[in-house]
Amino acid sequence: MAENKSKETLMKKIQEPKKKKELIIENKKLWEFALNGANLGTWTYNARTEQLQMDQRAVEIYRSKPTTMDEWLSIIHPDDFHSVKDENDAFMNDIHDERTFEYEYRVITDSGKVAWLLERGRKIELEKDGKPFRTAGTICDITKKKEAERLQKEETERYNLAVNATRDGIWDWNIKTNIIECTDRCREIIEYLDSDKLGYLMDSDLWENHIFLDDYKRISKALKDHLEKGTVYNTNFRYRTHNTEPYRWINSRGQAIFNEKGEPVRMVGCFRDISDLKTTQIALEQSEQRFRNFLNNMADVAYEIDSSGKITYINKAAENLFNLPIEQIRGMSFFPLVASECRQFAIDSHQQTLKGINREEYEVTVGRGKIAQFINEPLRNKDGKVIGAFGIARDISDRKKIEEELKEAQKDLEHRVEIRTKELKSALDEMIKKENEVEKHKKSLKKINGRLLESNQALSALARNIDEEKNTIESNIQQIINAKIMPIICELRNREDCKKWHADLGIIANHLSGLVPGSENQQNINNSLSNQEMKISILIKDGLTSEQIAENLYISLHTVKTHRKNIRNKLKIKNEKINLVSYLKTAIKTK
Repeated sequence: MAENKSKETLMKKIQEPKKKKELIIENKKLWEFALNGANLGTWTYNARTEQLQMDQRAVEIYRSKPTTMDEWLSIIHPDDFHSVKDENDAFMNDIHDERTFEYEYRVITDSGKVAWLLERGRKIELEKDGKPFRTAGTICDITKKKEAERLQKEETERYNLAVNATRDGIWDWNIKTNIIECTDRCREIIEYLDSDKLGYLMDSDLWENHIFLDDYKRISKALKDHLEKGTVYNTNFRYRTHNTEPYRWINSRGQAIFNEKGEPVRMVGCFRDISDLKTTQIALEQSEQRFRNFLNNMADVAYEIDSSGKITYINKAAENLFNLPIEQIRGMSFFPLVASECRQFAIDSHQQTLKGINREEYEVTVGRGKIAQFINEPLRNKDGKVIGAFGIARDISDRKKIEEELKEAQKDLEHRVEIRTKELKSALDEMIKKENEVEKHKKSLKKINGRLLESNQALSALARNIDEEKNTIESNIQQIINAKIMPIICELRNREDCKKWHADLGIIANHLSGLVPGSENQQNINNSLSNQEMKISILIKDGLTSEQIAENLYISLHTVKTHRKNIRNKLKIKNEKINLVSYLKTAIKTK
């Protein structure tokens, strides 16, 4: 029994190294399987021998087989060389550093390509001074990962550029948590800059207090229809801001994401400030409405005709010209509206317009015998191609009637001229006859002329006496006006109870001053200006402002300013530097 036990013990001791060896081999296989699965290569470095060893997978990853530290450093990309070398030297020289090092760098392969590697390692044996003499680690090819990161970065940059270029604010709504995350531009548009989370899109007080009630109901329904029925969510609303603007227009678009049960779990969209676009659109609509009102109130007919002659637009005035309801005229061919005898001429004129060479003007009969004048211009599309004609038409029946009446009147006039010419010829003959008689009397008149010369000398002496008497009378008038009448007028102008007749008294004084000799300029002013302009001129001369003149004469300030311009024009004061008050003081005498 004891012998058997000894044999079993001996057999166990013999088999135990074998099992350990098998276990080591199995563990090695598992280790290699794990490394291959993780796409890792292994390496070891002996600082004493300066030898670098690596497995086959590491060689494949490096695309070369460096055996020393220098050879390894030589394949590192120049842009990463110094940082990798400094990191490695610091690790190898630090006796207190027991950490696992890890860094990413690029290498240049034997084929000249660049590969990104991730290297991890640690100290496994140390010298007596604490420095490592043996390190080991793994190497992993992360080129695809780096390329994916680069592509992701470029895609993100493109996305950010696109978002910034469109000036849209992006929001992301988690429907389960009722939280919206948004970009800075989104918060800028709605002026909510205090938080990254806005709350539930439709129920938050933020929206109810800022969105117009009608718009709020409409976008709430649009959002509900989108989440429940899958309809397109693209709507505009007015948003009250905190600044001086009354409100701004915002366009909101979004798309929900549904789970496998068809339930909405997330919604992504954007805000766009379309205030300028809406302002332009509203202004354009108002302009178009004004233009439509203008066309509909025109006495002339405005129209558009396509290349086939179909009326694509015509205004309300067409009813009077064609004696048909506007609803019947719109959409029909233009040519049946023209009288049959003129129809071919209208068709030919339209064809000429379609050639786009010249403007076409023609007259045809339309409606119930009405004569209309048409002025056609080529209608072009955005490429400049002629696609029809547009123009105006007016009823010239009355003008044509007047022209016929003028023709008849001209015939009658020509007949009368003919008769009158005969009468004038007869009169001319009579005049020649009388001219001969006049010649006879001429001789007798010479004798009479001599006697008249003698009489003329006597009349000249008499005229000189009359001039002297006139000068005496004018001097007396001037003395009476200046000494008697003008002081009374000046006194009346200065009295408060006569203030309302201030300007009228000035006119009287001005006219009296014009009665004296040497007042031709004053007479010119009196003749040039109206009575109202004379009143205003006198008040301007007396130093009253435009507001005081308006109050004194019970007229508007605008009327006073208009009269001032007219006074300057009538007195031919073109130089703006000439002071009107100074000019009138020298030209008008009221004292």
